[in-house]
Amino acid sequence: MDLRIRASTAVRGRLRVSGDKSYAHRALLLGGLAQGRCVLRAEIAAADVQSSLQVMRGLGVQIERKDKEVLIEGRGLAGLCAASSPLDCGRSGTTLRLLAGLLSAAGLPAVLQAHPQLRARPMRRILEPLQSMGAVIDSDGGRAPLRLHAHQEPLRGLVHDNQLGSAQVKSALLLAGLGASTAVVVRESRVSRRHTERMLAAMGAPIEITQDSVTLHGPFDRLQPFDFVLPSDPSSAAIFVALSVLLPESELLLEDLLHAEERAGFVRALQSMGAKIEAQPRRQLFGEAVCDLHCRSSKLRGIQVGPAQVPSMIDELPLLGLAMCLADGPSELRGAGDLRSKESDRITTTVKTLRGFGAEIEELEDGWRCPGGSRLRGAALSSSGDHRVAMLATAAAALATGESRVGAADCIADSYAGFLPDLQSLGLQVRAISSGS
Repeated sequence: MDLRIRASTAVRGRLRVSGDKSYAHRALLLGGLAQGRCVLRAEIAAADVQSSLQVMRGLGVQIERKDKEVLIEGRGLAGLCAASSPLDCGRSGTTLRLLAGLLSAAGLPAVLQAHPQLRARPMRRILEPLQSMGAVIDSDGGRAPLRLHAHQEPLRGLVHDNQLGSAQVKSALLLAGLGASTAVVVRESRVSRRHTERMLAAMGAPIEITQDSVTLHGPFDRLQPFDFVLPSDPSSAAIFVALSVLLPESELLLEDLLHAEERAGFVRALQSMGAKIEAQPRRQLFGEAVCDLHCRSSKLRGIQVGPAQVPSMIDELPLLGLAMCLADGPSELRGAGDLRSKESDRITTTVKTLRGFGAEIEELEDGWRCPGGSRLRGAALSSSGDHRVAMLATAAAALATGESRVGAADCIADSYAGFLPDLQSLGLQVRAISSGS
């Protein structure tokens, strides 16, 4: 599927985007480990989240989708069953990495399969610490597929420095810690999203969370059930935040949006550039803010973004690159080298995409820089099979003159199945066309 997009004039109205993918993954995995029924009040449509749902079913967890609820019959860590066939993680790095930690705790044998795109991504960052805990895992040169071998003895605890600020690495180790004989400590100089540890704490796990570390005291297999409404996804909402700020005469209210400190870096960066964005508190989820976000057209100035800020906006950095190109004055991003290990090399694909629309931007080893003040023109280019790049290209096309075409846009469904109708509901001129037309 390709997208055909024409220049847009404004976005106005209100919108609730799809449910938060990070919390949905964790709800499915942790729900399967709970002692009793868990309720996730949400519609689960993103392909990546479907991967987590299917692998948990493969481990014997009963999961029922009913109206706008997902009912998860937790079996506890000891109640999981060995899968009768390979577990397919699709394109979802979150599924694969967190599942590796969970299965290491359970001591179950499994083969974790992956889409070719995910097989190209590095897994040593979880393999090495899990193996140091005693897990026996074979890989294809540090990449998927992964083969986990059964073991009877508890894992060993460890102290791990999470230098990349990766929430997936941290979460995999905390899940493994549920089956460890001593504590697992993850230290962070760059704090990543904390959904896993906050959910574990709310479910009764013996866990300590400080400003720069988290400690889980294992073994533990008495997680209590949960029941919560899934907030909307700030990464999915980011394109609408960007468009409402960058398109003239725009005003948009994004409803029930997760606004956790470790996920709000994109909004904070835009605000520091001069964006008129106001977070209106709505509720709390596991100690994290859920807000309505009021966004209005704004004149932006350049910004410098460094390594400490990167984890809080890692998924939104391509869209921040777009804002940087259009701002008044120079901007620079550094310390974002981990973007090169995503679904595509997101530094290269972001720069290539923005240049394709006529923006002036220079690729750096760990980021990019641009002088600002670019004017965008319509273009025809591919998403490189990366959903974040496809959404970047869609936003750039809406801001460019003339008509544009974004190829290989099917990948957007990995994270945001309702992307196209949500765009159209706000009056954006975008439609799906077949790739050959």
